[in-house]
Amino acid sequence: MRKADPSYKAVQVDGMYYIALRSRGMDQIIGNRAYAETTNLEGGIYDLTLAERFGPLDGFADGMRTWAREYMLGASFWELNWSEAVRYFAEVYEQAPNLRDASNFTATQRYATALLRYGDLQATAKSLHDRCQALDSWGASQAITPLPKEYADKFYKLTIACTPPTSTPEPPVEEPTPTTAP
Repeated sequence: MRKADPSYKAVQVDGMYYIALRSRGMDQIIGNRAYAETTNLEGGIYDLTLAERFGPLDGFADGMRTWAREYMLGASFWELNWSEAVRYFAEVYEQAPNLRDASNFTATQRYATALLRYGDLQATAKSLHDRCQALDSWGASQAITPLPKEYADKFYKLTIACTPPTSTPEPPVEEPTPTTAP
């Protein structure tokens, strides 16, 4: 229609483009199974950016585009820099925990796994104080999903090293106080 007559009902045509691009972009980010078998974060971001040429995005669409970008940034650090992966997926986990990419891993799953792997790095530190930081990472992962058995064992051993048992203090001995007769 645009090619045939660019001036024909321009406002209505722009509105149709906006609605079509916004809908397709959201379907790709959220993963509407009628549209595609998996999500396509990049394609969804692209469509929402194109829709923005015809009018401002609503808050929900703009937010989902932002979280899709954050998810992709976190994924770019996957297996390369666990602390950065944790940082990005922590943000996405809080706002869009079920957001997923074509791998079909949710932000929640990615965040929990990144916490485990980051904890592994922390557990190899030279000082005990730095190694004990792994307990925080593993504990945060455990708050999301139960720890795998190998992590439960690591967690227990590191907890003992970081908070060794202390001796039981002896109760104070009370000495009788002399009483004087009147």
